[in-house]
Amino acid sequence: MNLLNRWNQTLREYYNTLNHNNFAKAHGLISRDIRKAAAELIKEKDWLEWLDESTFCATMREMKTPKK
Repeated sequence: MNLLNRWNQTLREYYNTLNHNNFAKAHGLISRDIRKAAAELIKEKDWLEWLDESTFCATMREMKTPKK
């Protein structure tokens, strides 16, 4: 996912432009990729049944994991 480089690039661009919309969009894409990876891992390990009904878990259930 190259998270560290993407995050550093996002911060550099924000500091240089102070463009809140671009920062929010980039942050949203990074967050989405992290959630997708977590959802795939949870599904792969069959951990979903062990998790409680937190907001995070509800979001994981609603997300479509990438097909292998």
